Amino acid sequence: MLTWVQVWVILPAPLVPLFLIGCFPTVELFGRVFNGGIIRQWFVNHVAVPMLPDSAAHALVAWFDQATFAQEVILHWVIATDTTLLLLPVTYMLGRAIIAVSSWASTTDHSLKSKAARH
Repeated sequence: MLTWVQVWVILPAPLVPLFLIGCFPTVELFGRVFNGGIIRQWFVNHVAVPMLPDSAAHALVAWFDQATFAQEVILHWVIATDTTLLLLPVTYMLGRAIIAVSSWASTTDHSLKSKAARH
């Protein structure tokens, strides 16, 4: 039977892929150029900007145009962390479901073994 001590990793799990996807270097695949800058820009435009007031959104976009790679990655880390926190209820429910299934399987297994031992 699983407990939260074993399943806690599920809660911050979205942070790693969300952050790593924005850290991609520039690569060429199938004749097209892909880079992490486009991904970081998408996160700024579709995650950060809609949550800000207009003046702050314009200031963020202006700052992002002048940002260095390190500054972009730090901003992307903040956005990935915020997105992970927004996904926390979903990951919590996933953890609860995993624990419930584990508990049910363990209880059923014990019940079947008890019945088999009695007969």
